[in-house]
Amino acid sequence: MSARGGIVVSGPWSLLGLITVVLTVLGLTVGPREVVSHPARRPASVSRSRLADIDAEARTLHAISARLARNVTRAARCEPRRAGFDACVLPALRSGGMGGREAARLLTTVVASAPAGSCRAYLLELQAADQALGEQVQWLLSRLYDTPRGGARRGVAAGLRHAAPMMARATRAGPPRACAPAGSGPAI
Repeated sequence: MSARGGIVVSGPWSLLGLITVVLTVLGLTVGPREVVSHPARRPASVSRSRLADIDAEARTLHAISARLARNVTRAARCEPRRAGFDACVLPALRSGGMGGREAARLLTTVVASAPAGSCRAYLLELQAADQALGEQVQWLLSRLYDTPRGGARRGVAAGLRHAAPMMARATRAGPPRACAPAGSGPAI
């Protein structure tokens, strides 16, 4: 200890020792780590009330995804050569970008608590489609304002024609009650 009350460190190895102590206190390790393989963990059992919550959340998010799919399908029918093309596709591009990303984010939480099985598989598929829609539509929205307007519009129309069937398939992959507790719908 110094006269000021601080720690006196002399030499590089003492400094390394101090850093190692600080990192250890913080819960970090220094040096090679041993790799430990854990056996596959089984998901914890899920209560019947939580299954009902998962079902309600899944139905709500299914409805949101189905609405996004309808909006994108409607926008995919817009003709890029017509004067009102921008007004025709903008609502779907805006709602699809924000809605797709937000639905995917919310599905992450629902998927985390869903038990393994057909419900979880359906939710993962819906999550992937929503995330892909959000990213693709955000890119298409930026393309809409590219300088060569005709080419950009045709590119946006083509992108929407690809996104529409993807979303339609994802929303048809499972029924709205795909996560219903046993007895009121398909098995989880």
